[in-house]
Amino acid sequence: MPHHYGWRFMDIGRFIERALGTLELLRRVLTDAHEPGIPLWEVVLATTDNFTAYRRRYRSELHPTAILDLLLFDEGNPRSVGYMLKRLGRQIERLPQPDGTPYRSREQRLILQATSTLQLADIALLSDVHASERAREALSALFADLLEPLEQLSDAISHTHFSHAETPRQLLRMQVQP
Repeated sequence: MPHHYGWRFMDIGRFIERALGTLELLRRVLTDAHEPGIPLWEVVLATTDNFTAYRRRYRSELHPTAILDLLLFDEGNPRSVGYMLKRLGRQIERLPQPDGTPYRSREQRLILQATSTLQLADIALLSDVHASERAREALSALFADLLEPLEQLSDAISHTHFSHAETPRQLLRMQVQP
């Protein structure tokens, strides 16, 4: 498919959905699961196609901190949220923008918000997610802060690029019979 605007919108939609799905999966497994552990972490890696990447990089037993690093923060891993946010940012920058405005569009602000939230996360606090209730709460708050702008991003793009609401115009003059 040629990489014109149609492809760009399709790519943006695909990466929004993938990022939302990955964040929801991580939230359910790392913060909401009643019995987290290796079997559940294996499912996460298999679901996100990262089992081989995990084994190649860490060569160790599964650990939630390493999974978090691989699937959330690693901007070099195409299946991580960090990579997806970076790609979304590049694609949104290439969308047509209104002429003459020095301000960021709503979708640019939303992706900047999500990217900044991820990059400013306290990784040292999150590293103890498997043993600390405080770390789980911080991770849950991080997931909520990442999900919110991503959920709004699709609507912002639709509103900016696909809303064609015009005031109705009458094409024919209607005559009223007395």
